[in-house]
Amino acid sequence: MTKKLKVLDLTGCAKLTRTPDFSNFMSLEMLILAWCSKLITIDRAIGKLELLKTLNIKGCSSLRELPGEVGSLHSLTQIVMPQNSKLLKLPERFGDLKSLSSFILDEHPKISQLPKSIGGLVKLTHLSFRGCVGIEELPCSVGQLQMLVELDVSKSGMKKLPKSIGMLKKLRVIRIDYTNIDMFPDTIGEVEMLEEIYAKGCWYLTEDNLDKIGKLSHLRILDLSCTGVRELPEVISCLSHLQKLQLGGSTKLEPVTALPSSLTWLEVQTSDLSFFHDLSNLVNLNYLKLYRLTTALPHSARSYDLQKLEADWMKKQLIHRLPSRLSALKLKGISSLPHLSNLKNLSVLHVVACKILCLPVSQGLIHLTELKISRCEFLMEIPGLSLLKRLQRLVLNSSSRLVGVQ
Repeated sequence: MTKKLKVLDLTGCAKLTRTPDFSNFMSLEMLILAWCSKLITIDRAIGKLELLKTLNIKGCSSLRELPGEVGSLHSLTQIVMPQNSKLLKLPERFGDLKSLSSFILDEHPKISQLPKSIGGLVKLTHLSFRGCVGIEELPCSVGQLQMLVELDVSKSGMKKLPKSIGMLKKLRVIRIDYTNIDMFPDTIGEVEMLEEIYAKGCWYLTEDNLDKIGKLSHLRILDLSCTGVRELPEVISCLSHLQKLQLGGSTKLEPVTALPSSLTWLEVQTSDLSFFHDLSNLVNLNYLKLYRLTTALPHSARSYDLQKLEADWMKKQLIHRLPSRLSALKLKGISSLPHLSNLKNLSVLHVVACKILCLPVSQGLIHLTELKISRCEFLMEIPGLSLLKRLQRLVLNSSSRLVGVQ
């Protein structure tokens, strides 16, 4: 039986502490040890399983290391790793897995080093160390992963990306969200097929080397929300395929000459929205979110000074012109609503914490299906609300001066 066995599934064998001797399992293609929570030892004869394609050790929380013989599994295409709060040692020969296409090592806080041989995974397309807070840097050999399509180091302990990342000519997606990375490497512009960059929550990230992204002609998504980036490089306007841009976190964004007209989605959160007075050139934009963040004022300032400073500040938050193709508009903290009459396609409108007295509903808004007005403390009336025949969701909350809804 064992000589012809192709699948061995020991899922949930909670009492199992070691695997059987694999010497007689030469035809094995799939080995599933998932949720063998007391498994400590994997038989070294596993290296003889030349036909093994899948190894699943998910939930093996007592396993401390993979035997070095795992490196001999040249047919292995998939290894499902456990999410383990305890230290799991990877063999140095791990890079010998020439057929491995995906390696997901998520939520391993005790792992601090990766095998230098990892660059030997020549067929790897997906690599993830999400939540591995002990990993602060990647081996330079990562640049040898010529088939890599997606790299995810989000929520890890990463402080910098290696320069060798510029050698990853097929990389399309990079995720560094919620890490301590403070700048992109100066080789980022050499990742010529890159389409998506996610850097949300990288509070130390600055605009250093950000101008290098001007070379990324295929870039479609750029998420710089909740970062320290204060200034976008002028080359941003050259990204003719950029569709989604998310910015915010910095106290003030410095002006740029133009944003690419290819944008369909724009999110901005900052304390000064004067940067975005005129967005009418974004002719393809259908989703717009503009959130003004509140700014702490000096404790020493007098009440009159505070009121004047706030008034001057709010005057600068006027948004004069909006793209006519918008289907969703979300505004927060602005002093005066922009003209909405030209937004014939608008179906979703959110107005939050805006100092407005009235929100008149015009014929231009008759396609609205969702209207949310929240924390508009001065709002007293919404004339023309009955015109919204297609409205499916209406939220009016924390607007204490609103006297009627009709």
